Amino acid sequence: MGKYILKRILLMIPVIIGVIILVFTLMQIAPGDPAEVILGMTATDAQKEAMRQSLGLNDPYIVQLGRYMSDLFFHFDFGSSYITGVSVTVEMMERFPKTLIFAVSSMVLSLVIGIPLGVTAAVHQNSVADYGTMGLALVGTSLPGFWFALVLILFFSGKLGWLPAYGIGGIEYWIMPIISTAFAGITTMARQMRSGMLEVIHSDYITMAKAKGVKKRSVIYKHALPNALIPVITVASMSFGTSLGGTLIAETIFSIPGVGVYIVNAVNNRDYPVVQGGVIILAVTFSIIMLLCDLLIAAIDPRVKAQITGGRKRGKKK
Repeated sequence: MGKYILKRILLMIPVIIGVIILVFTLMQIAPGDPAEVILGMTATDAQKEAMRQSLGLNDPYIVQLGRYMSDLFFHFDFGSSYITGVSVTVEMMERFPKTLIFAVSSMVLSLVIGIPLGVTAAVHQNSVADYGTMGLALVGTSLPGFWFALVLILFFSGKLGWLPAYGIGGIEYWIMPIISTAFAGITTMARQMRSGMLEVIHSDYITMAKAKGVKKRSVIYKHALPNALIPVITVASMSFGTSLGGTLIAETIFSIPGVGVYIVNAVNNRDYPVVQGGVIILAVTFSIIMLLCDLLIAAIDPRVKAQITGGRKRGKKK
């Protein structure tokens, strides 16, 4: 198992490097002049040229990329914001915990609500609960997340006055952002859980367990559910990526000072170091979550575990 973990970590490294190179390249070819962003429209051509020279923007592409990679890997330095002059790393360290709490809370809520909904729909197939769950799943996949967020604001803040519409503070400030981001994940989890449970419930070993007189509750929660959860773990990791992406919109709507709103403002202001740093941080976070999910699947899925141990045994025989 240790070799498998090491292999997965080593495979993740070139992916992260590829993401860094891709993001850096896209920022290089993006329209706009960083010198003009820093100095403003009134700056002279000579001032802009001097600023480009001081930033190293006149250096060849490969030199700029090498310098950026060196600063990133050896000093964990994403550069400084063109607008504020503040270190991007410092800003990220302050904002990232809020975004991570936001995304993780949304994913946990998706699992806590979506999995029981899916199990209930599968166990009571073709019932009101089943049709209601699938109808909810259809709504969740059809409606954009920002629309649902606006509905929550209009109803719970504007009409009822129960929750604050924007800002950050106590737990009441997090309720609507987390629910609006988790809604799509809830419907995805419910649909995936229902599909997985139906497949497992109709398998031969479940039929055999029923024939032996095993109680229905035991069949569902002891035999069917653990096997149906395996593909849901993969979907959950993808849902976390969706939650990270959803924070860009939700943080903007609810004025949460996280990485998402930081990136959106940077895009609007053509603040390229901030965009690069934000996208790289989110990409690395998503890669780590995917790695952890792969390791979890390898630990709990007998088929994957057998492939890992089987491959190692064959290697020893050779």
